Amino acid sequence: LIADIQGCGQYVGTVLSVCLESPRWFGEGNEYFFVDGEKEPSLRGTGTEDYFCEGWGFYPGSQPFYGASYWEGDAGDDIGNVGSFYRWHIPDPINFKKSLRLEIEHRGAQTFPDGARTGFTERDDMFSSAAFWYQVEPHTPFPPLPPGPDRLPRRDATLVTGGEAARSGRHSDAPVVLEHFAHLTQFWQCWLWPDNTNGWMEISFQSAQPLDSDLVLKMVHSWNCGIYRVLLDGKQLAQLDFCSGDPMPATDKLGKVQLAAGRHVLRFECAGKSPESMGYALGFGSLISRTLAYSRPAGVDLRTLQRENPH
Repeated sequence: LIADIQGCGQYVGTVLSVCLESPRWFGEGNEYFFVDGEKEPSLRGTGTEDYFCEGWGFYPGSQPFYGASYWEGDAGDDIGNVGSFYRWHIPDPINFKKSLRLEIEHRGAQTFPDGARTGFTERDDMFSSAAFWYQVEPHTPFPPLPPGPDRLPRRDATLVTGGEAARSGRHSDAPVVLEHFAHLTQFWQCWLWPDNTNGWMEISFQSAQPLDSDLVLKMVHSWNCGIYRVLLDGKQLAQLDFCSGDPMPATDKLGKVQLAAGRHVLRFECAGKSPESMGYALGFGSLISRTLAYSRPAGVDLRTLQRENPH
């Protein structure tokens, strides 16, 4: 449900945000406008991205009347990826005399635990929305909103920053520099500048309480960055290529971990460079612990939830 309006007015816009609870494409849900108490909607769409004037997925960008302000992926999206999209009904306002109700389906693709696949089923992604309209007073009183932090789909906690890495991290004999890319990110980057594959860096951090969450790296990808193994407490979590044609901030996911309270060590080991890269550099911004406000238990079949919670 995006809007449930009583009165006479004009609907002029929608902002819809999503946090994915499943891999694969989420946006096959149709929108339905019920004007002035209609039992069947007189306006109905053909898919989520269609309503936002896109096709075959979303593409980050801002147009006068529609756009994707933020989008972390496409049809192969990971759990926890987020996006936000808008549509202004300025050239095509929707007028109503008594009421207007706007709904959008939560439907998309899904791969089930038994290997079965579908391109169109109800999903349990986290949606949030804002509706924009003009109307003649009086209006129905709005319910109170929970505090802002309680409405966030992702809860991020920074475990260690680039500044801390530069001050107290251990590293190979390669130079270490702390720089602030104001035009790229809002945090400082700790750069390691090895000239071969002997480069490494270790960053210690303390966790005040046990963690059962996803770990996320905030890094800089650039034309002179190398390939690095990423280890936590001696266990390899990933091998990542940080090369990019242009310097850019990036989010690199390390997966779900369980950590005891206490001291831990994050380590980067240079494993080479891609043919396109001009160097072996490493640009570290921060390590983040990320938990979702809602998470379907591992192995739970979405079809089971649908049967338990029929509409």
